[in-house]
Amino acid sequence: MGQKVNSPGQFLGISTDGRGKPADARHNVPMDRPPIFAPAALLAAASAWTIALAFGEPTIGTQAAAVASIDLLVVSVTAIVAMVVGRSRWSRRFALVIVAAMVLPALTMQISNNWIIALLLSGLALTALSGPSLDRWLRPPAPGSPPSKATVLPLILLLLPVVVALAVQSPLSVAAWVVIVGAPLVAWAYSRGSTAGLWAARILVPAAILATLPGRPWWSAVLLVPACAGVVLPAWSSDAARAVQPVEGRAVPMPAELTPPEVLAAAGLDERGRPIAGPRRPSGEDGS
Repeated sequence: MGQKVNSPGQFLGISTDGRGKPADARHNVPMDRPPIFAPAALLAAASAWTIALAFGEPTIGTQAAAVASIDLLVVSVTAIVAMVVGRSRWSRRFALVIVAAMVLPALTMQISNNWIIALLLSGLALTALSGPSLDRWLRPPAPGSPPSKATVLPLILLLLPVVVALAVQSPLSVAAWVVIVGAPLVAWAYSRGSTAGLWAARILVPAAILATLPGRPWWSAVLLVPACAGVVLPAWSSDAARAVQPVEGRAVPMPAELTPPEVLAAAGLDERGRPIAGPRRPSGEDGS
């Protein structure tokens, strides 16, 4: 049986060194202390917009505002976990996209004290995430990691509820609820390496997004059509397809510098990937 070794969901998880402390699995060195300021700023900004939407009487209505605020919190926590635990570089880009998405609920409310506080915290999060404090902590992709388009797809799916809620407004239609509930489930299935999740992202989710368009003003299409394209393009890419295909009987090249020493030793190679010289066996012992 083949095994999906490059599933797009394999971006979290840490290892430990011999003393039980967190360690970088590829370099076998203890990790630095995790960053606090940038994740805290992101969570504070998402929480502030949740409060602003709850008490600011947004023009999109309470139902859509509740969906948007919950989704902002969910995606923010997802980015924070990937940033602190997984040390993934894509988590910074995802967090920056989340901060940019916070502009959308800001446009649906009148200026108030909560609005100003949320906007200032968003600027603080943007500054913290763009600064050099995360450079040393975040790691480059490991060998065999899923391609970039395969990683981007579930992130776009997770952001769809807030976009659809803001574009459709209250009361939310049946098609809007299909996207709001279904897109995170499709993201979860695809990140687990499910082929059904990929086909749902290719066909069902875009169809549900387009079904929300009839009867909406032109500016709703300005949000929904790019959102639909943002799902379709990576979902139909070859990278997304490879991420859910079983890998069977195929070796993945890996630089010796990134290969654990025990793996090199088991293969009879030194730390530079060269064969280790050893005593030759008599010709009668080679089984020939």
